Amino acid sequence: MANEKNFLVGVADALLYYNDVLACTCKANLNSGIEASMQDQAINAGKGNKKLYSYKYGRELAITLEAADWKLEYIAANVGSKITEGLKDVYKVGECIQITNGIGILSKTPIGEVAVELNGDKIVMVTSEDKIIDLSKYGVNSESVKATYQYNTIAKSITIDADTSPKVFKLVLDAELHNNKLGKVGAIQVIVPSYQPEGNFTMNFTPDGVASTSINGSALAIEGDRCDDGSAVYAYIHEFYDNEDKILDVSEIAVSPATLELTSGMGASLEVIGLKGEMYSPIQLENTNCTFVSDDSTIAIVDENGLVTAVGPGPTFIDITYDNHYDTIDVIVDNVITPKLIDSNIMTVYKLSETVLGKSVSDLISDNVNVLASGTVTGTLKHVTGFTDFNNNNINEQSGYYFPLKLTQTGTKMTIKTNGEIRPDKTNMKFDPEILLRVANKDTTFTIEVDGNEVVTLNFKKTTFL
Repeated sequence: MANEKNFLVGVADALLYYNDVLACTCKANLNSGIEASMQDQAINAGKGNKKLYSYKYGRELAITLEAADWKLEYIAANVGSKITEGLKDVYKVGECIQITNGIGILSKTPIGEVAVELNGDKIVMVTSEDKIIDLSKYGVNSESVKATYQYNTIAKSITIDADTSPKVFKLVLDAELHNNKLGKVGAIQVIVPSYQPEGNFTMNFTPDGVASTSINGSALAIEGDRCDDGSAVYAYIHEFYDNEDKILDVSEIAVSPATLELTSGMGASLEVIGLKGEMYSPIQLENTNCTFVSDDSTIAIVDENGLVTAVGPGPTFIDITYDNHYDTIDVIVDNVITPKLIDSNIMTVYKLSETVLGKSVSDLISDNVNVLASGTVTGTLKHVTGFTDFNNNNINEQSGYYFPLKLTQTGTKMTIKTNGEIRPDKTNMKFDPEILLRVANKDTTFTIEVDGNEVVTLNFKKTTFL
C-alpha cells in the first residue's frame, strides 16, 4: 500500500538468560536506542593540515530503543553492516497458555526447552512434545501460565561486530512492530549474546500498568553464529512478521547458473537469489516459492524444485518467476547450439523484401527474427509510428511493434486469441494466411486457431524491442 510506514510502539519485553536458561523477565523503555560508537584517529597532513584519512577502531555498543519510524536500513548505514534475510530462530515471549488437566498447547513449535512462568514468579524449563507442554509434575492443573521459547521464522537481521571478550548473560529485547494501516504486523528483537550488567538493573511499573525498564550494562563480543557474521559479534537485530507466509520482498532475482550445458538424461539444479540493493546481502530464495517453465520440453524439462533434466539435443531456455520478478537461463543439450525452428509446414515469417499493408517488412523487423519450435519469437522488432493502414479507426493501434507471418496450411475459419482471451472481431474470421500482429510487450501471447484447431501459440519473451 502507498504511504505505509512501520513503527516501534509501546515498551519492549526484556529477557535475561544465563547458560541459555531464562533467569528473569523485565521491560525495556523504548524511548532509548541502540548506539554504536567508535574511536577515531584522524590523519592530517599537507598545506592547511587537511584531513586525509580517518582510522576507525574500538567500536562499543550501547543499547537503546527509540519510538520512531523504524528503518532497519538506518542501523545498517550507521554500523556498515549488511542486512540478511531468511529463516532465523526468534523468541515467543510471555505467551499466555491455558493449562487444562496439566496440559497446554503452544502456538508455535519450539526449538529447545520452554521457559514457563508459574504463579509466584517461579520459572521452570520444560521439554515440549511438538506444541504440547505437560506441567502436571509441577502441580499445575487448570490455570494460565506464561511461556517463553524459541521458534523458527523469516526475519531480517543485522550483525554488529567488535573485538572483545565472550558473554556472561544473553539479553533479548522484544518490541511490537505496528503499521500505520494494518496495525500490529510483527516484532523487532534485539538479541545480545553476551551482556555484562554494570551491577544492577531496575524494573519500574507505572500506575497505568505499562512498565518501563532500563538495563545498565555493556555488550561483550563473542564468536558469530556464521562465518560471515564476523569473529566478534555484539548483537543481532531481527525484524519478523506475524504472517510467516510473507514472501520475501526483493527488487530483482538472479538465477545461477546463467547457462546449463548438459547431456541427454543429465540433470542439474538451479539456485535463485533475491537482490534488494547495496544495503542488503543477497537472499537465498526457496525454489518452491518460484515458478520454473521450460520453453521446449523436447529439449529440457524442469520441475517445481528447479531441477532441470536434459531430454534431447538442442538449445532452449528456462523462465523463472518469483513474486512478479523474472529471469531466464539458457540450456544447451548435447553441445547442439543451433535452435530448433518452427516447422515451415506450420508458418513462416515474411521476408524483409516484402511489404504488408503498405509497409516494408524491413521497417517492422530485423533480419535476425526467427520463431522457435516452441512458438517463441527471437530477434528484434522495430518501433513503428503512423501505421494508419493497420487500423484506420483506432489511432492507438497505429504505432508500436508489429510481427508479420504467413500460415502455410489452409482452412475456412480462423480465430486469434490475445493473451488467452478472444476478441469478438477476431473470432471465426474468414481464413487468411497472411497475418500481421501488433505486439504490446514481452508478455504478449497470440494463439492462432484454424477451423477450431490450435496451429501455434506465439510468445515474445526472448524478443528485443528496439
